Amino acid sequence: MMATPPTLPGPDDADGRDATPLCVLFVEDSPSDFSLMRAVLANAGLTISARRVETEQDMREALSTAQWHAIVSDHSLPTFSGKRALAVAKEIGFSGPFLIVSGAIGEEAAVDAMRSGADDYVMKNNLRRLPPALERSLREVRSRDQRMRAETALESAHDQLNAIFSATPVALFAVARNLQVTMWSPAIEELTGMSHTEVLTKQFTLPDPGDTERLLTLIMPALGGFPLTGLPFGMQARGERRELLVSASPLSGRPPAGCVVSLSDGTHLGRAQAELSRSEQ
Repeated sequence: MMATPPTLPGPDDADGRDATPLCVLFVEDSPSDFSLMRAVLANAGLTISARRVETEQDMREALSTAQWHAIVSDHSLPTFSGKRALAVAKEIGFSGPFLIVSGAIGEEAAVDAMRSGADDYVMKNNLRRLPPALERSLREVRSRDQRMRAETALESAHDQLNAIFSATPVALFAVARNLQVTMWSPAIEELTGMSHTEVLTKQFTLPDPGDTERLLTLIMPALGGFPLTGLPFGMQARGERRELLVSASPLSGRPPAGCVVSLSDGTHLGRAQAELSRSEQ
């Protein structure tokens, strides 16, 4: 089925309207009302590609064989209704605007339609409201789609970051400006013996208070927006002395929202340098 609306046309540079037709499906039993609504939209400067259906079967067929930007439905038809048309649209997965247009709809029925998911309703004796109601609903759909794409991209980036944190052998953690821990990788759990459940959302600390103070002093420039790379740092970890190299990168924001810190193992590097020095001697 092709229930999802095609890409919405955007405003051009000339008069704020796009020449790409808006594909609108009308659920309407009156050919004359259909023609009148098309004329009202055209007089408002909208280019419309439209089709009229008046039964549930015809509506399902139209939604399954073509893509539509919007649906405009009469409230009451001889064998169909706007409420049922709305249910069919939702069942099929149509995500564009759904507008109710009626010659006689009570306030209670209108409120019920809006609660059920209709975007707006327009009285047939006031069709001048139809163009702005349709345009407003289309803008809201466009904004919603952009927000959903942004949220999807953010979730994907978050998943990738978590995968990097979990896979890297380098001990990584992140702290906010208030020094609360916001991320804690498996590698730093292994290094410190402190699990993420112990440290997340709490003030940063290492097993040795002196190591905590010295490391925080080292990373303070990163919390002020200045990255640092490869600074030597020694700490007690699981009963032995570890020689590490500290790097830190500020997070976005002015001032930064925090920083990400890496602790890479410099113990083996130090031993290799000492062995090289002995060999040279």
